[in-house]
Amino acid sequence: MGSLTTDYYEYRKLEHHDDLRLVTILPGEVSDPIRLEITHVPLLPRPRTTSRRLVLVELKKTLPPNWAVHEARASYQYLFSHTDPETGAQTSSWTHPVDTVDSSLYLGADEDEKQHYEPKYEALSYTWCTPLDPETALIVTTGSSSSSSSTLSVRKSLASALRHLRYGDRPRTMWIDAICINQSDVKERNEQVIRMADIYRLAQRVVVWLGPDSVGGSQAIQTLEFLGSQFVITVDNAVLAAPDATERNWDQRTALPYDRDTWVRIGKLLDRDYFRRLWIIQEIQLAKEVVLCCGQSTARWDHFCNAVHVLYTNQRVEQSLIPKMKLRTVKRLAQMGTNYPISWHVLNLVDGRRCSDPRDLVYGLLGLLPAAFSSSIKPRYDLPVAYTYKEAMLAYIEHVQRLDLFEACSLARREQPEIPSWVPDFSATPAVGREVGMQLAAGYSRCWAESSWDEKSQQDVLRVAGVHCATITEVKKPVPVSDDLSETLADVRALEPGHLDNAPLYVTGESFRVAYAKTAAGGHVLERFPTLKFPDLETWAAQDSPNGLFGNHAKGEAPSSAGSDAEVPINFAEERALRLFQGRRHFLTDKGYIGLGPAGCEVGDIICVFLGYDAPVILRPQRRAPTTYELVGDAFVHGLHDGTAFLGELPSPWRVQVFEDDAGYLTSYRFFNPESNLLTDEDPRLGSLEQWTRIPNPPRVASDPVLLQCFKHHETGEIIKYDPRMHPEALKMRGLVLDTFCLV
Repeated sequence: MGSLTTDYYEYRKLEHHDDLRLVTILPGEVSDPIRLEITHVPLLPRPRTTSRRLVLVELKKTLPPNWAVHEARASYQYLFSHTDPETGAQTSSWTHPVDTVDSSLYLGADEDEKQHYEPKYEALSYTWCTPLDPETALIVTTGSSSSSSSTLSVRKSLASALRHLRYGDRPRTMWIDAICINQSDVKERNEQVIRMADIYRLAQRVVVWLGPDSVGGSQAIQTLEFLGSQFVITVDNAVLAAPDATERNWDQRTALPYDRDTWVRIGKLLDRDYFRRLWIIQEIQLAKEVVLCCGQSTARWDHFCNAVHVLYTNQRVEQSLIPKMKLRTVKRLAQMGTNYPISWHVLNLVDGRRCSDPRDLVYGLLGLLPAAFSSSIKPRYDLPVAYTYKEAMLAYIEHVQRLDLFEACSLARREQPEIPSWVPDFSATPAVGREVGMQLAAGYSRCWAESSWDEKSQQDVLRVAGVHCATITEVKKPVPVSDDLSETLADVRALEPGHLDNAPLYVTGESFRVAYAKTAAGGHVLERFPTLKFPDLETWAAQDSPNGLFGNHAKGEAPSSAGSDAEVPINFAEERALRLFQGRRHFLTDKGYIGLGPAGCEVGDIICVFLGYDAPVILRPQRRAPTTYELVGDAFVHGLHDGTAFLGELPSPWRVQVFEDDAGYLTSYRFFNPESNLLTDEDPRLGSLEQWTRIPNPPRVASDPVLLQCFKHHETGEIIKYDPRMHPEALKMRGLVLDTFCLV
């Protein structure tokens, strides 16, 4: 036996491209010193196998009468349910009701394949925490003739995880980023970050460490495990009793049998930093199996997600104990499917997340994005954050041919220096909500955009094509962001124009009251969204509610039939409208348009509509260079929706209606004629397609734009994902004059 040394651990280079490090946690009790072994192993792709699993629509064809099949949201398993035609009672099963149906047609990945894959390891998902007060781990190196050890400094959160997760009687092999990547080697970090998706995808399971059992965390995780095991939440938001549930009658109206202390413990567990960390999204979404650990207690990921969904929708859970905003942050982790559009991943998943390096707000999502897109972004921790964000924006424009990420651009809220106004600062807290979309401002067009470095101004510029529509001439006081909607209601009521009912007709030909009502709702009325629970335009414009945003109730001229306003809950449509106002300011323009823009918009800013972007944008002309502009943010402007800036007003009585597409996304815009009751995909303002044919109901993939229409060329067979009649050259042939805007 050789001598024992305790030098500081020195990382050996990973010799081969496929190599990675694994750490083996040696046996011990919680209070024992931490002893680890670090080894190098090749990580090779699993052999490709052809899955026989049927898609949902095909699997439905194999079912007998009164049976249905659903896809579970968190586990993606198929669940079969039967409804008794006489009693209406429902039962469920994970196995097909017809014994002769091959299980490979509905089961997931082959467990046998998973068990035979080498190397076998688990991947740890946890919160790094502060580097202060680190602990020391002993790295044991065993050779044929000697055994030696060295030390490695680990952060307290990781040390706690290592102590709790190690077994008492056998070693446990894991991949842990802080140990398995040499954090001081920037080149290695750049290379290993690209492999993160494979590392978590090939792990036998991902272990989520929520922390030690403090403030009742262990009891909270046990409660959530039981609660979530009683339900199955499906991809289409159905809530079904689990096959082995003991509480089969619980629903969203059930008063769950837990005391106040239990709810407080659950609230504190969900408030842990882990759920606001960015990297966990990729780590969880890519995993084959996930288990959550708090102290010595565990919960299955799908059960945990089911429980969170039930708490979010349950009408009897007191929000003061578990606020919906807190639940929503956790709930989103189980809602992201692999075919979600890139911009939805980037905008919705990054929002409110934390990471130690702001570059990771981009790099931490690459594993979830289409390979054709993510491969164009190379992690560069040696370059400024502004470089990372700009490269992501340009890659998106090139790949999707849209400007959807303008949604996250806010001139007033930028934390990273040197970022152009047209590049989202993903590290900045959003200044406003994102309720101004679904305007179809540019129709189904692709963007025209090109970037370059301007030597004169020494800036990155983006040239985009669009139309200048108006100039802001008056702005109102911004509406503060507040959790108290009664405060927001008072602020919104103060904005009501004095001439609401006696102003001239609006620029669209409607009454000014109707135009203001549509603006306050962000266009969300029943006539536009016929499948959703919004009020019709006449009801909304009347504002005959104690919580009216404008009109008689807002002025206090009509008494509330239920006493004070506070006694009548703010309804869904009112809440959405109030959220739209928060962080925005009402403005007027020289062309008669009114709208809601970001709080930073000013008199003199201009309103434009760009090809390839769903909402009007506000630009600020630069005094030193009048031909260049800063992007202030996007806006809701009634009258600039539905492609009117490019194609003119829709002929009466046509209007646009919004529906879910086949993938369940509310992005299908159709044209409705209430006189003939005709509902069509064809815009009545556009001519024939000539050399192109529309592809009906194209299957959506993750690299598609949010607004998806596909057309095929008769001769070449080329398929495009925008309407060829909205191409810049086609619009010019219609007589439209397109402007080029130079954004800095």
